[in-house]
Amino acid sequence: MENKKLTHGSAIIAVLITIAVLTIVSLTVMRSATLFYELALQRVSQLRINLAHQALSNYGIAYCKSIDPSKHKKKYEQAFSHWPLNMGPYEGIVRILTEDLRFTIETVLIKDGREVRKETCILTKKETGWFLS
Repeated sequence: MENKKLTHGSAIIAVLITIAVLTIVSLTVMRSATLFYELALQRVSQLRINLAHQALSNYGIAYCKSIDPSKHKKKYEQAFSHWPLNMGPYEGIVRILTEDLRFTIETVLIKDGREVRKETCILTKKETGWFLS
């Protein structure tokens, strides 16, 4: 009779240990899945920022190509309240400083009142074409 009680007790302990191991494994899997999901959301957010800033820079470069250097205006600035579309979540600012055939383009991407990305590039016109540095 004592042998049966010992068997029932060890079966309960085995079930409790199995449940504990399965709980730990499932919680670990859920936590890693949550972290991967957050990482995917962050990656999508960074990709959107990169694409919006690239579009803003491309706009600045295209705008430089349309500037008439004979006007002798030194500074151009354009601001967008919604970028890249009318309902876009970003604000964009393009500042262009001219010096002969050399344009300094500064682009600023803003979201919720703070700068998300700011870059400066130099566009130079030579006889063979436009060069970006």
